[in-house]
Amino acid sequence: MRVYTKYTYTCLIMSYTISGVLQCVHTWIWTQVVGGGVKKIGAFLRHFWTIHETFPAKGRKNIFDPKHNLMRGRNTDGSFQNNFNPLKWGGEFVEGNAWHYSWSVFQDFKGLSNLMGGNKVMESMLDSVFNQPPVFDGSAYKGGVIHEMTEMQVMNMGQYAHGNQPIQHMIYVYNYCGAPWKTQYHVRDAMNKLYRPTPDGYCGDEDNGQTSAWYVFSTMGFYSVCPGSQEYVLGSPLFKKITLN
Repeated sequence: MRVYTKYTYTCLIMSYTISGVLQCVHTWIWTQVVGGGVKKIGAFLRHFWTIHETFPAKGRKNIFDPKHNLMRGRNTDGSFQNNFNPLKWGGEFVEGNAWHYSWSVFQDFKGLSNLMGGNKVMESMLDSVFNQPPVFDGSAYKGGVIHEMTEMQVMNMGQYAHGNQPIQHMIYVYNYCGAPWKTQYHVRDAMNKLYRPTPDGYCGDEDNGQTSAWYVFSTMGFYSVCPGSQEYVLGSPLFKKITLN
């Protein structure tokens, strides 16, 4: 937090700083879930959100690099880091790269679209995730490779790394830029390719149930891209009828 308040953008003093800025949405969720129910707790959470959102909101804009249309780390003097490689995992990103984390603006995809130059550009950037080869730069890690990188290569869906959680919502972001049919296509493709009832049929980390939850929601035809918003985004259901008890 001291880094954010001092610089109003994330800088490379600390590891994983971009991930910390972009995933601050949890404080917003707390205000939505609790804020309206208990006045004292709600007041505290609203204050907490104001503090934690004011600077990350500026941070999201300040770490967006219009040259690459991706999030990018800055140095303490405000300049962008040198030798930027959007395929590089680690550093300012937790177990991922710029292609994975640039979509982590869960409560403000309209703002992200504006930063990128409009819905058509945003749609093209989403397409680029799938159109690139599944290669990576693991130089930030000792040994050069973590299992999430290998899983992305095995899945062979470009830079889409469904075996790790930070990008799992990205398929549904097409709905926010006017291309819902691409969400439907890629959701169905991921369900068919990445989940099978075989010993090697699971695509990666479970991490507290998120990877399975993605599949359960997606088979029903919708997904909670931004928890706490009371909004579900439509996908491509596997079943004609589902009954929930």
